[in-house]
Amino acid sequence: MDRIRIFGTPMEPIFNHKDVGMSPDLLQEWLVTLLNCNLEQIQSSHVDQGIFRAGCPTEIIFLTCEKLKTAPDAKYAAAEIFDSFMFKHIEDLRKHVQKSASHQKKKDWEAIMGRVVSVARAKKYLLELGHRYASESILQSEIRILKTLDFNVSPASTLVYVETILEVLGHNCPGIEVKMYHGVALRVLDLVYLKYNQVYSVLFQVTVRKEKPSDKEKQAFKNVRSDKLLLAVSVIACVVHIAEQHNTVKIVEQLSQITQIPSDDIVDLASVIIQQLNSEEDNSSSAISKPT
Repeated sequence: MDRIRIFGTPMEPIFNHKDVGMSPDLLQEWLVTLLNCNLEQIQSSHVDQGIFRAGCPTEIIFLTCEKLKTAPDAKYAAAEIFDSFMFKHIEDLRKHVQKSASHQKKKDWEAIMGRVVSVARAKKYLLELGHRYASESILQSEIRILKTLDFNVSPASTLVYVETILEVLGHNCPGIEVKMYHGVALRVLDLVYLKYNQVYSVLFQVTVRKEKPSDKEKQAFKNVRSDKLLLAVSVIACVVHIAEQHNTVKIVEQLSQITQIPSDDIVDLASVIIQQLNSEEDNSSSAISKPT
C-alpha cells in the first residue's frame, strides 16, 4: 500500500480541540446515545442483511461520491442506505409474489428479477455521455427509496462511531496521534466496505471453526455483522497496528474499556481486516497480539 497516500490525513475533523471540542460529559452522553442506537440496529438486523454492501455496488457509490467531492461520511452512509433499500425492496417483492393468487409464481418472480437494473447496466448508463434524467424521475426514485425504508435513513454510519471513539481516545490517552489514526482509518474503512462479505466470511470461519455451521450459529452471527461499534473499534485497532505497532496492546485495552467489547473480539476482527489488507499487497498477514 502506498505509505504516503495512506498517511495523508484530511484537514477535518479536528479532534480534542480545547476551545470548541466536546466536554467529557457531553462526549460520554453522545457515546451512550451511539451505543443504544447500535444495539437497536443489531436487534432489528436480519441474517441476510449486508449482502448488497460490498463489491461493485459499493465501488460505484464510492467513485460517485469521489466525483461529487462529498464528505467522507456520505459514501459510507450511501452504501448502507443502498444495502438497506435493496434488502427491503427485494423482500417486499418476494412477499408480493408469495401472496398473489397467480399459479405461475416462479415465472412472476423471474419476470420481476428480469426488470431489475443490474449494476453492470446501471454503470453503463451512467458512463454514457449525454444521458439525462428528468428531475421528476429522479425525485420519484428518491421518494420510493424513502418510503421503502419508512423514511428511516439517518442511523449513524460506521465512520461516526470511529470518530467518536477517536475523540474519547484522545481524552483518555493524551499524546496519541488521533488525527493520523483518522486519516488511515478512512482508507481501512474503504477496504472493509469493498470487501465486506469476504471480511465477515473469514471472521465467521475463525469464530465458528466448523466446516458445516448450524443455522443457529449463522443466525447468531448476524449480530456481529451488524455491529458498527465492533467494526469501528476493530478498524482503529487495525490502524494502530499499522501506524504505531508498539501501542497496539495499550490501545486495544482502552477500546475495550470504552466500549465494553472484549479485547479478543476486537483483535479477531482487526486481524481479519489486516489479512485482507495484506492480501491486497500480496504480503503475508501480520496478526495482532491479544492483551494478556
